[in-house]
Amino acid sequence: ESRLWRAAAGGSVFALSLGMAGLVTASDGLINRKPAILPELQAYAAAKSEWDYPGKCDGMGPDGNVRPCQLGAAEGKGVLVLGDSFAMQTYSRFAESVKLNPDVPVTYLASSACPPLIGIRMVNNRFNCNGFVEKALQFAESRHFERIILLSNWYGYFHPQDPWICFPEGSQCLIERDPEAYFRRVDHAFSQLQARLSGLKSRGAQIVIIGATPSGQLNVPIELAKRKFLGMDTKDMEYIDRAAYEAIAAPIKSRLIALASSLGAKFIDPLDFLCDDGRCPTMDSAGMPYFKDDCHYRASAVKTARFQFLDDAAGISSRVSSEPQPGKIVLGDSNPRF
Repeated sequence: ESRLWRAAAGGSVFALSLGMAGLVTASDGLINRKPAILPELQAYAAAKSEWDYPGKCDGMGPDGNVRPCQLGAAEGKGVLVLGDSFAMQTYSRFAESVKLNPDVPVTYLASSACPPLIGIRMVNNRFNCNGFVEKALQFAESRHFERIILLSNWYGYFHPQDPWICFPEGSQCLIERDPEAYFRRVDHAFSQLQARLSGLKSRGAQIVIIGATPSGQLNVPIELAKRKFLGMDTKDMEYIDRAAYEAIAAPIKSRLIALASSLGAKFIDPLDFLCDDGRCPTMDSAGMPYFKDDCHYRASAVKTARFQFLDDAAGISSRVSSEPQPGKIVLGDSNPRF
């Protein structure tokens, strides 16, 4: 489970990816021994770097203020997307949807490795999460958004055996390892969030809560490159087992559903759209990865029909284009489900 949290940072494996690519291309002509696999290796290298969210909009700036990313002209109206890198991965879809639906502007407030929950703090604050969510909610309260979407790697943060979060008590922040006491404190944090979202709803905002997209244990492009080069089988990494992922998700997923119900809000589970027959595929029928790492979908994958649920969450009726882009892998299938 701790791996899931670390993955939420987004792009944290990029240096490792570059190292793998360098090893393959620069090791005394090794690649020349298998020239037939060069196109695949190049495609995997492209996949691991496919990330559209602007770094200048990640988290808080040096001045301690949030850094919103605005898609469309109407600042402070339309849709607000609030979350962590799982929210960031939707940027490519909404960037295109705003071009096709200019009457629905989209604003992002997202911070890597930062669950959109108040009443908690990160034990290791290396991504500068602490304080972000409170300021993001203040930003939302000072505007008039018609819809607010919360989207996060929710299920990767909250595990009492892995002290990623602590609970403020005066000038201290308590690390709680007893599961019963831990989840009592988590429930208190959710109740604080419920109160703030209720206030936003009373001002006319529709609230939508989206569960986490599936996460695996392997960095898909890097593992594919390694196995392709070594001639190894890839069948065991072609999908994420939904039941195993649901077991990790259950404690927080139930709380998200309860939170949405208490607000009269919509809860959307991406697993219902991104998985089929208990499997959440990591690559397409041609063996090209849907993921840029172990848990973040590639920008071009997010723009395909299988992510239609994001349009529904934002209240956008028209589907964005899934036309292939130059230099991108075509991920579109005729079946809108995996």
